[in-house]
Amino acid sequence: MLKVTHEAGARLANLLSESHAPEGTAVRFVPGGCGLEITMDNERLGDKTFDYGGTVVLVLDPELWSELADAELGVEDSPEGPSLRLYG
Repeated sequence: MLKVTHEAGARLANLLSESHAPEGTAVRFVPGGCGLEITMDNERLGDKTFDYGGTVVLVLDPELWSELADAELGVEDSPEGPSLRLYG
């Protein structure tokens, strides 16, 4: 099962807040040209969800959920500020 650190949960919540996402919107990882990309989306039937502070902040489709089963989502400091990073 994908592990989401406390720091990553807080970063996801901040991303939603900074983007002024409507209620019910969460971050979704989708395959992109250079790995995974972040989009804003609503939960879909069959999605796996992660919440932070009682709010769903991350949704994953079942296929991606399986691919990330042994990974951990954390936060890494970068010159642009804190960024999400998948480990494992």
